Amino acid sequence: MGHGHRGAGARRGDSGRLNPAAGSCPRLIRAMKVRVQVFSFLREYLPPSSQRGELEVALADGATLKDLFIALGIDQRIGRDIFAAEVNNTFQVMVNELAVNSYATPLSEGDAVVMFPPMAGG
Repeated sequence: MGHGHRGAGARRGDSGRLNPAAGSCPRLIRAMKVRVQVFSFLREYLPPSSQRGELEVALADGATLKDLFIALGIDQRIGRDIFAAEVNNTFQVMVNELAVNSYATPLSEGDAVVMFPPMAGG
């Protein structure tokens, strides 16, 4: 009788109501992963663990392209408000091989995001 009351039932009840790893904020823990590939100087902004400018990034469910830029710290490293204009004013970005121009573009589990710095030439 004492064994059944040692908290096993309480833990089951708690895990039934909430994600046990999430505590009282289960929505903040849910995550999705997107694959990111960057080129040129943008590689400098990736963590040292990335290889060939590629890495997998965990983001909260419902994340947008803006959230990805923030997670990678690109917005801070560029040194100006990149979000004040459309994406193509600063970068060329493709999500699943489709060009996007809005930082509000939603991302989903398994998306492939490719980022190019601005192209210059003439």
